[in-house]
Amino acid sequence: MITINITGQIVLLFGCYLSLSPMNKLLLLFIILCCLCCYNLSAQNLELFDSSKKFNWEQVDSAPLDTPTLKSIFPVVVNKPFHDLKTLINAIDLFHFIDLNKDGVNEIIYNGWTGGEGEMIHVLWENNQKFELKQTILGRIVELNPSSSKAKMTVLDYACCAGYIDHLTYFELNGLVFQITEDYAIPLYKLKDLNLIDPVQFEVQRDPYNFRLYIEIQQNLDPSDYPFDLIQNQNIAAIFSTGDTGTALAEKTDETGRIWWLVVMNNAPKHPRTIFYRGNNGYEQYMPIGWMSSRYLKAKR
Repeated sequence: MITINITGQIVLLFGCYLSLSPMNKLLLLFIILCCLCCYNLSAQNLELFDSSKKFNWEQVDSAPLDTPTLKSIFPVVVNKPFHDLKTLINAIDLFHFIDLNKDGVNEIIYNGWTGGEGEMIHVLWENNQKFELKQTILGRIVELNPSSSKAKMTVLDYACCAGYIDHLTYFELNGLVFQITEDYAIPLYKLKDLNLIDPVQFEVQRDPYNFRLYIEIQQNLDPSDYPFDLIQNQNIAAIFSTGDTGTALAEKTDETGRIWWLVVMNNAPKHPRTIFYRGNNGYEQYMPIGWMSSRYLKAKR
């Protein structure tokens, strides 16, 4: 689990705060709140890409789902993926009673087997004492926050079926349907031993500028070692251009002294040569995560 210690920085800012004018105090408070949001977002995103992470359903389950209720929804989920009633009943632990919008009425969420590889999510709402399937999402729930305003859910759409890009997708409940608000994409490699830094917003200053899988420039690679078409026979994952923007979350220095940043780009690659692709839930405006040399990345103040 990745954590960031910002206590010392907050104490230092608070010391300065007391000597400021009222207007500058408001400005400083705004800056602190923005920094806190960025820290939480960066640490959270990286941690949730861990496919071994399991969601604790006990913190949101309203009540155990009973067998009669489960049997009653069989016509709704037949062949999705349950071919018979016995298979459905055997999967009862994958169904959950949850009051998503805090209106006192439980919804049903299923998260489990798709019938093939990967996982799926069914969201069922009660209507006239019957449950209706309103939405199906692909992936595994890693966060779920019911709310009387807008419930929020985070889904890890991990690569399967010969895929190689994981997507971490953020949803917000709008009426009876979850809508995507953000989607982060990362190739299949482990994020470990990271030197996390204060998030740095930047702008690309060179065209083209390569976005890489690892913190080194690898050339003349063997295409048979990779599950995707190599770009220029290098470890290039995407190509960005002058004016593209993103945020650096961590950094490493390679053997040559080159400083690399682990970055989240603010937009999907526009260049046609990329190993990235949209996730199973079809969101086009995903934000890639990978490594870039910091040499031609200009920090935005």
